[in-house]
This record gives sequence, structure tokens and C-alpha cells, in this order.
Amino acid sequence: MYYFGQTGHAFRLNMSPGQYSMTDGVLTVPTGISGQILADRSIQKYAIHKNENAKIVFRDYDSSLVDVSEDGTITTKQEGYVTIYYDVVSTDGRYYVSNGSIEFLISNKAKPTPDYADRPVDNSSFAADDSKGNADNSDGTEKVIAPKTYELSKEQYVYNGKVKTPEVRIYGKHGDQLPDTAFTVKKASGRKNVGTYAYKITFRGAYKKYGIKTLTFKILPKGTNLTKVGRAKKALTVKWKKQTAKMPENRINGYQIRYSLKSSMKQSKMVRVKGYKKSSAKIRKLQAKKKYYLQIRTYMTVGKKTYYSKWSAKKNAITK
Repeated sequence: MYYFGQTGHAFRLNMSPGQYSMTDGVLTVPTGISGQILADRSIQKYAIHKNENAKIVFRDYDSSLVDVSEDGTITTKQEGYVTIYYDVVSTDGRYYVSNGSIEFLISNKAKPTPDYADRPVDNSSFAADDSKGNADNSDGTEKVIAPKTYELSKEQYVYNGKVKTPEVRIYGKHGDQLPDTAFTVKKASGRKNVGTYAYKITFRGAYKKYGIKTLTFKILPKGTNLTKVGRAKKALTVKWKKQTAKMPENRINGYQIRYSLKSSMKQSKMVRVKGYKKSSAKIRKLQAKKKYYLQIRTYMTVGKKTYYSKWSAKKNAITK
């Protein structure tokens, strides 16, 4: 059978009737149930019929609520509203469907009432009035939403050795989100080491006239923290925790300390300490009997570009 989710997409359900119920159009499944929810018809439209080697990759779901196997079999664990995101990718890395989603409610209540207050609602698939350019044309063809704002769900990460996969979000001038079928995304390889990575967005179909757009995100090195600031005559001795981790093969190149007479860190001055093994430095030529605020961050050079970690929490001390 087919059912329609909150976003208006149709999904094929492979469960016995006793394993689910429908409440106001919302699929509801009890805990402890296993079955398949196969992604919407766009998979067959854009992938299976064009490339028999295309596969569905499930990702970004709450594993405390549900388990998802490679073949799309779900096992419900705890009550809650579940969103499972998926991509359809060919063996050559082409994305036929990007950021698709499957949504349902896990509940053991006889007639559960879904609560959407704690999750964002994607209105991109709902028809709206013509003034927003989001409804179908009178001849039944899809009305194109002119893209205006492009963004990734996250533009900065801290290195942890794992592949980063931010989501692409494109909006029209009225805030309407473009459907995932309007474009394909080619992602840079790797995406787990310190550096900058690009997503190449290529519009297709009715959106083809909008061409190609590139978005980037960064992976920053791990940071560190100040451990102690010692007082001296017109000077301060700064100590910190060494950052010795390999990321994944190279370590940081050193540390950068900034200090200021203002807690806002405005008009701060910088001191650079080379070498990851260093764990202290003395800052001289300061004003006597003044309160200084200090922070530290790491830096790492990749190719010709230097990447900095986030600034640490502030410490302060008064010079002698």
C-alpha cells in the first residue's frame, strides 16, 4: 500500500496491517516492530530506471528511537517522532536523490495524537497561493521556485576523523524551500581531514536554467584550553594543555594567544607559539598592575592555507 507523509510524499509500506495504523494521515508504528518503509516514488523515477546500480543510503536518524538496516528495514525501539534521511547514489557517485526523508510516529497509544511542536516542518511540498509562486500552474506543470538563498546545514566542523555530510538547503525569495529533485549534489571526496570542502550543485529539469552553484564548508583542527596564568612584573606567564593529536597524520603547527585589557577582547594583541609540544609562553611589555584577559587557539597549515581552532574560554590575571 501507499501512504502520504506530512511532506506530501508517497511511500510504499511493506508491513502487515497489524503492525501499523494511520492517524490523520500520519503513519503510526508501535515499539518492537520490524518492517520495511521504502522511499518515495522519486527513487524509481530518478534512479532505479536509469541506473540499476543505484542504491539507497539511509542516514541522520535518531538511533535511540529506531534502527535502520541497509535494505530499509526499520526496528522501532522507543516512542517518538522519527525522521530518516536518505540519498540515492549511483556507483559512480552521482546523486539521483539528495536529502530525501521518511517520517512516521512511534507510539503504543491506541489512538496517538502526533505532536509536531518539537520539530521543524518542511513546507516545500505543500501547495501555496500563487503570490508565493509555490503552487502548480493551471496546466498542471510544476511552478518553479527561483532560488535565492543557498546554505549548508553546517559550515564549520571540528576534526574528529569522521566524514562530514552537511545538507544542502536552497530557498526562494519567499522562504519556500526548493524540492530535492530540482538539483543534484556532487560532494568533494574525503571530507574528514582539516581543510575546505566543496559541494557542486547542478540544477536539472525545470530548474536547469539556474546552472551550477558551489558551496563550501571547513573542518577545523582540535583546540586546547588555558590551564594557568601566572603573574609577573609587567608580564604574564601563560600555560595550556598541549594538543598532540594527529589529524589524521599531521599535528597542529602551533598556538596563537590573544590578550586584551577588555573582556570583550577588542583591541587584543596576538602572540604566536610554534610547535605542538609547547605548553607555556611568557608575554612581556605589559602595563603594570593591569587586568588582562587571555584566550588561546591552535593553528594548522594545510597546503598554503592556515586553519584555526575556536578560541578557548577566557582567563584573566593582574600584572605586578
